[in-house]
Amino acid sequence: MTDADAIYAEVERRKKRARDLGLPNGLPEFYQQFVRLYPIWQERFPNWVPPGVESATDLKEEGIQFSYMGIQYRFVWSERSFPMYDDYGTFGYLEIFVDSERVFRLQLSPEVDRNYGERSWLPGDIEAFIEGPWIEDLKRLARLATAHHEEELRLAAKHRREDPALLADLQTRFGIVSVSTAPNASENSKLPLDIENAADLSSHTSSPTEQANRAPQEITRSPKPISWWKRLRGHR
Repeated sequence: MTDADAIYAEVERRKKRARDLGLPNGLPEFYQQFVRLYPIWQERFPNWVPPGVESATDLKEEGIQFSYMGIQYRFVWSERSFPMYDDYGTFGYLEIFVDSERVFRLQLSPEVDRNYGERSWLPGDIEAFIEGPWIEDLKRLARLATAHHEEELRLAAKHRREDPALLADLQTRFGIVSVSTAPNASENSKLPLDIENAADLSSHTSSPTEQANRAPQEITRSPKPISWWKRLRGHR
């Protein structure tokens, strides 16, 4: 085996290692859903930034830079078009730098949803990969970012649901004078199971006074869980 053969074989082995770790799928998704938003979140909605993420800065063409647990990260996203036959093809590139050292570069190709016209990116060739502690650190941050985001969504939904102005408007639109005097319609909807014994309905219904003293039932809906970086979170 020549030196060239040995080098190419090692490159392929390291590309496979990156794929086995879930990086080609997980890292672009992490960037699109979280990292690229950190600078504006830090400025306008600081509570949306997960604990430990600091100094998030949009460096424009130089990417998004932030520090986490004392280490500086920089994600650089770029798109390029190349002539292909009688048209142009567009490719995306994601690069990751850890303390100024490039540790990852991935080529991606666009895919457009014909029904909705939305564009997503499919991972392609891995053009650079240096394994190190940064992988586990970003996995940890991914889990933290997901949990933090879900909690902030829950709190925001709770705040909106309990907004005094909204509650007052609902009371006006539905003629609710006081929640303590609202009838519980579900109690009146119950019918006896035994039709033969249905003559005396008083045993199956409540008096108006009892109904008035019951508080209306609450109907709550759990927010749909956010699903992202599924492949990466399963790898260790």
